[in-house]
Amino acid sequence: MGSLDPEIPTLLPSSEDLGYLDGRSAEITIPDLFDHARRGRVDTVFFGAAEVDAEGRTNMTASGSLDKPRTKFPGVAGAATLRQWVRRPVLLVPRQSRRNLVPEVQVATTRDPRRPVTLISDLGVFELGAFGARLLARHPWASEEHIAERTGFAFQVSEALSVTSLPDARTVAAIRAIDPHGYRDALVGA
Repeated sequence: MGSLDPEIPTLLPSSEDLGYLDGRSAEITIPDLFDHARRGRVDTVFFGAAEVDAEGRTNMTASGSLDKPRTKFPGVAGAATLRQWVRRPVLLVPRQSRRNLVPEVQVATTRDPRRPVTLISDLGVFELGAFGARLLARHPWASEEHIAERTGFAFQVSEALSVTSLPDARTVAAIRAIDPHGYRDALVGA
């Protein structure tokens, strides 16, 4: 279940924390979310994954094979269909490495061959699809060489490669105010 317009003074340690329902104007159930997505009413959804390949396939299921998994991951939880229904699916990889940006995912949990998908990592922004991968932007602290060292698949570099902007002081203050415990640091590895 999710909430609309909750009163969130600070981030809570889990996205499942019931504190996110405090002060809400309405709630939305998982079936409601899927219904809205199917009708084209959901603009953007962020998806994580244990592995992502250059064509944008994700692995949220297991390492190894389905028959003999070495490690089981949290699972798809409906992402296979939701990803195809939302207008702008975005893949997030908080700590980019050759272990999570791979030549081919071990188990293809989600994919959408009809359109490219944006992937945002701690090093840059890629576009992934049937054409392969293209680096669109790098973050100021990451060189093209460093990104290549931490990417397990081949990628093209956009002719219009940009450098993302650092947040201004007001944005940094807002992030620190909503996350005084530094939960974001555990996610991206400060």
